[in-house]
Amino acid sequence: MVSGGAYGIDGAAHRATLSVDGRTVAVLAGGPDVPYPQGHSALLHRIARTGLVVTEYPPGTRPARYRFLVRNRLVAALSGATVVVEAGLRSGAANTAAWARALGRVVCAVPGPVTSAASAGCHT
Repeated sequence: MVSGGAYGIDGAAHRATLSVDGRTVAVLAGGPDVPYPQGHSALLHRIARTGLVVTEYPPGTRPARYRFLVRNRLVAALSGATVVVEAGLRSGAANTAAWARALGRVVCAVPGPVTSAASAGCHT
């Protein structure tokens, strides 16, 4: 399981994978010594003990908005397939799916209500 370690589905997927002794990879948008989100510091340390925490940034690099979108290409590249559970039209999940498509990876989406803006990216 490869993800960015964010709150919500990312954290839930990492925890679920760890709960069955699976291997999980967290791709950071900052330096290896800057756990983000801070509230997932313990989760990221747990992932580092049994899985892998990856970043292309040197120590001390703070996460910045554009780094999350750049980081998504690594999430897509390290994954055999990308599953998008919820995505707005302009979202990080939609960005990851676009990277996955560009890299020739399989992209799957869990459809949500057609009336929900949070599902618009999945329907696209």
